Amino acid sequence: MALALGLCFHREFPASAVVDQARAAEAAGFDEFWAIEDCFFTSGPSLAAAALVATEAIGVGIGIMPAVARNPAITAMEIATLCGLAPGRFHAGIGHGMPEWMAQIGGRRESPLALLDETLVAVRRLLRGQEVTVEGRYVHLDGVRLAAPPDPFPLVSAGVRGPRSMAVAGRSADGVVLADFCSPTYVRACRAVLAEHGGRREHRVTVFASMAVDRDGDAMRRAMAPVAAGPFERGFASLTALDFYDEVAQRAGKVGWVAALEAMPAEWWRQIGAVGTPDDAAEYLRAMGEAGTDCVTCFPNPDAPIEDARTRRPAAPLVNAPTSGPPMARRHPAVVGERALLDGSVRRSPAEVGALLHPGFTEFGASGRVWDRASTIDALAAEDPDDDPHREPLDETLVDLAPGVVLLTYRLAATADAPGSLRSSVWVAGTDGRWVIRFHQG
Repeated sequence: MALALGLCFHREFPASAVVDQARAAEAAGFDEFWAIEDCFFTSGPSLAAAALVATEAIGVGIGIMPAVARNPAITAMEIATLCGLAPGRFHAGIGHGMPEWMAQIGGRRESPLALLDETLVAVRRLLRGQEVTVEGRYVHLDGVRLAAPPDPFPLVSAGVRGPRSMAVAGRSADGVVLADFCSPTYVRACRAVLAEHGGRREHRVTVFASMAVDRDGDAMRRAMAPVAAGPFERGFASLTALDFYDEVAQRAGKVGWVAALEAMPAEWWRQIGAVGTPDDAAEYLRAMGEAGTDCVTCFPNPDAPIEDARTRRPAAPLVNAPTSGPPMARRHPAVVGERALLDGSVRRSPAEVGALLHPGFTEFGASGRVWDRASTIDALAAEDPDDDPHREPLDETLVDLAPGVVLLTYRLAATADAPGSLRSSVWVAGTDGRWVIRFHQG
């Protein structure tokens, strides 16, 4: 499965900016948009609701809601409500919360692990429509059942760091949200703990990554050094797992953390974030995908205004750098259209197919036959509804050939009734702004 790419909504951004930013992220080709809930900035559920209503297809998540800040029944109600606004698009993140913030609100608990575990279990049971009665160490519910449990069931991930919290996520969550300059090495270690404690369930790994991208990679690394200094100094688990952490710490003892990080070589930065040149960022994303990350969700450049997403500047070097192999923009109209043409209900509709085919459409079939627009529409309309050919495209890659022209390549896996195949299509943007397929080779 291709690595998804997301964009975070900075906690410092005003709530009034979330609608524009979410729409811009979707238009720019991002797969996901994450609202950050940090004390004492903006509320995650409120931001997520606005983002879901303002967009059409992009996934929306909250990272993360502290377990101690809400009763599990209320958390489940909020998640179910958000799912009702846009079924299948919401991803909930629940975690410990920063200890100092939890202390400020009277939320310190003797066992944060027990609190998180009990909360995750209760919330997921409620979301499945079960009546929950529990008398736990921290969670107390008596005959609670949601009136409108969500359908489909949403992802509920745990925002965690260390191995004991990771074990809780393995047992009681659908995935994890990792942050604080994660490396491929750290992701592999987390995957191992999740597998050990999660049985046969496949967990989703979402990584929040810092993004600072420009042709002047050195300038971006200098800009990111003060941002990374705090997590490095506090010795977060994601960083102490690095084989060069001790060396950086020793240097920091002499010159300070910011200076030590400013002097850190580019190859080390490439292990902890999308920082440097576009090629540096793409290499980080490639390595994270290979390590088992499902989605990398990036924070914009340190000093970037809200217009960053609106003008596609942060996405462009990552989504449109085919030579470096970054994730593709799976919400691009060409990709959406291609997937529609693989759907049996669309294929059998001459009107829907006709709206996606260029007047001069041509296809070279696997048998060598050449199809034009009219013969393609007729052939698809005649397909047997009981023999639905729909298959999920794999390894999709999108390349800009020229303004308004893209090449989409992918493969279809073999099934019992059909051999595997490699596919390629050329899509063009019309004068009316709609994208249509000009050429296809099966």
